[in-house]
Amino acid sequence: MLYQTILILNFLSLIICFIIFEYRLIKFVQDINYNTLLYRKFFKYFYIKNVYMFLTLLSLFIDNIIVLIINFFVFIFLIIKNIKYKNIIKLRFTKRLIIYLFINLFIILSFYMFIDIYIIFLLIPFIGFSSIYISKVFDYLFNLKYFYKAKKKIDKINPYVISISGSSGKTSVKNIVYDLIKDDYVSYKTKKSFNTLKGIEITINDINDNIYKPYLILEMGAKKRNDIKSICNLVKPDLSILTNILPQHLETFKSIDNVLEEKSNIIWSLKENGICIINDDDHELRKLKERIKLNRKDVKIYSYSIIDKSSFIYAYNIDLCLNKTTFNVCFDNHTYFIESPLIGRHSVYNIMISLIVCFILKINIEKIILKLKFINYIPNRLEIKKRDNILILDDSYNSNINGFINAIDILNMYNGDKYLITPGIVECRSSLENEHIANVLVNCSIFVILIENKNIEIYLKVFKKHDFTFFLIKKSFKEAYNYVLNESISKEICLLIENDLTDDYYL
Repeated sequence: MLYQTILILNFLSLIICFIIFEYRLIKFVQDINYNTLLYRKFFKYFYIKNVYMFLTLLSLFIDNIIVLIINFFVFIFLIIKNIKYKNIIKLRFTKRLIIYLFINLFIILSFYMFIDIYIIFLLIPFIGFSSIYISKVFDYLFNLKYFYKAKKKIDKINPYVISISGSSGKTSVKNIVYDLIKDDYVSYKTKKSFNTLKGIEITINDINDNIYKPYLILEMGAKKRNDIKSICNLVKPDLSILTNILPQHLETFKSIDNVLEEKSNIIWSLKENGICIINDDDHELRKLKERIKLNRKDVKIYSYSIIDKSSFIYAYNIDLCLNKTTFNVCFDNHTYFIESPLIGRHSVYNIMISLIVCFILKINIEKIILKLKFINYIPNRLEIKKRDNILILDDSYNSNINGFINAIDILNMYNGDKYLITPGIVECRSSLENEHIANVLVNCSIFVILIENKNIEIYLKVFKKHDFTFFLIKKSFKEAYNYVLNESISKEICLLIENDLTDDYYL
């Protein structure tokens, strides 16, 4: 009787363990966005970390009551260890997750018909891996459906398409252009920071069928080869904007030349007699400009610069402040004075792009200049916020080396105590970018609070080399912000929040 009871308790505790581990695995799959490459790295980690659990499972085949009692307590230990409150995180029940769960359950039940449940436990990661691949097939079929639905709508409404790509500034340019032209033209833009094929399909499918020739402002991003090409197969641009080319996503692109080739698809995909807007201050784009002249002679090129006076639009007398940006621009044989609450040198470039678009669309420039004076901040992109004694420069959406240094320059304009919360540049392949940022920081009077992650060692190495001690390391954004909050009780502070904190670190 005792043996039977222990056997039942072992089985029940194993089932509870199975549910907990399966739940955590599903959460992990969702967190890595069903990325099979990241999942492969998880295999080794999962088996090494839980080796004692698998040895326990194998021992269940030993028909001995003492072994069963030991196993029962091991399972109880596993349950207590893995059911901590912080590990109970709600899943986001998307269609993709529901498909994955259905496939996962189907595989488990199929296995259960032929093999022991203990063996199924050992195969949890392999089942998860198989489920990802099979769910991708369903995902592809659903995407195909939405692609053709969007294609049909494009053919019907025949929009004027403004495409925007580049390594940074896409969302900002999209929002500025939309705000400036929406009163003159029926306009739509990609939602939030949606810049994938799926995000653009959602935008297109939400457009009213009865509207003819709306202006469609599409942000086009790329994390791997052919991402932008796929978007342009759906919708060909009338006007294409390239902001800059930086060494980002090199883990998939391998080289900056490949980044340029992918981003430039918005130029090569332009409709006949299309228009492109190019950054003359970007070395890679200047080279591309010459290729466009040779290979797409039908395309009209507008360029912008703060260095080259021969560009179509040229900005000078740039005055960067903590609360506004002012400068002069010269184009079309006229000079204009621009004032905007959008801060930072990158905002000068974004505004120049928007002015060119408005010029092309024949919108009154004087009216546009007035709009720029009162334009809204773009969320999490050097957005200014005030919290009690803290002036916050919220640049937390994403970062690159140019944007980071630009944000530091703005922070240095503040006369009082300056603080920075950052994990460093997260999306970079080389340590050189974070090393450069660290070298900039050691020459500033900024108290640096680093969020724990793989970049920290790079910063610590540079700080130690320069005897820089004006920093702290915190485990989370919440801890870092609470530290600044305590410091602000007795004094006013300017705080820069830089890179990815709102999603990867803050949450």
